[in-house]
Amino acid sequence: MFDLHNLRARTIFRLDTIQRHYRLWRIVYERGNPGQGKGYSVKVAIGLARAWWRTERQADHDIMVTIAGLRLHYSRSYGGYFV
Repeated sequence: MFDLHNLRARTIFRLDTIQRHYRLWRIVYERGNPGQGKGYSVKVAIGLARAWWRTERQADHDIMVTIAGLRLHYSRSYGGYFV
């Protein structure tokens, strides 16, 4: 019938001592119903890290890139929602 879309932005401003970076913002986009297999959920997190250049891929739909201290983390989920 029609697709449901949802876009949320959230400020975090928190130090993550385990992953060693400072979280700034999180943007979440959902299309359809990800929990029912009829859509997907995308998260882009923005933060600051102490590195000039770093790339890290944790899974097929999860990649982190740090360029000049700005850290971007992209994740996609087909089975659930991001908070």
